[in-house]
Amino acid sequence: MDLFRELQDTTLSEEVRAQKQELQTAKDKEIVAHRLRFCRENITNIAGVSVFTEYAKDFTPEEIEALLAQIPAEYKTEEVVALETEIINKKGTAIGQPFTDFSMATPDGKTLSISEVAGANKVTMIDFWASWCGPCRAEMPYVKKAYAKYHDKGFEIIGVSLDNNGEAWKKAIADLDLPWPQISDLKGWKCAGAELYGVKSIPATVLIQNGQIIARDLREDAIAEKLAELLP
Repeated sequence: MDLFRELQDTTLSEEVRAQKQELQTAKDKEIVAHRLRFCRENITNIAGVSVFTEYAKDFTPEEIEALLAQIPAEYKTEEVVALETEIINKKGTAIGQPFTDFSMATPDGKTLSISEVAGANKVTMIDFWASWCGPCRAEMPYVKKAYAKYHDKGFEIIGVSLDNNGEAWKKAIADLDLPWPQISDLKGWKCAGAELYGVKSIPATVLIQNGQIIARDLREDAIAEKLAELLP
């Protein structure tokens, strides 16, 4: 917290700010490591289960699955059951698996499916995002750059929004000038498509080629780099 407050000082030199940010990053990693250790050592009691369900995002899917298997039946809360479902969905939509199809409404009220887009293009990326998501907006310049370069070679994107508000969703599409197809069920984090793919944080991406998932969660320049391999 001291570091956080110090970083709010706008008078810091770039050198000092960089030093403090580096220290903050190290402290953040230390905190995460402590949480993970606590969960592993206490997964059979209610304290460990409680912390685990709150910070499961810090574990790999393999670690989550292993820890879930150790939780006693009496501590199988709704959160634990939700994690079990998420892991099942993630395994079913992992790299190497056939993509899972779903349909939702476009901004103009029509129905569009993943299979319709993937079937008409060489490579398709499902882009899970939302109008209210700052990191998603920050990612869009990279996505648009890749789209501009590879769209004519057979690359298409289908945006899946985790919005609740239809007007905010449509406004974001217009403001960000997103030219690819967009769909949403406007259920926020209860988005059926996101649940099918085990998406718990956004932005999240799924790359499809020949009906198969070939990459997940590519960010920034990694998207264009992967497309350079697939669509030279």
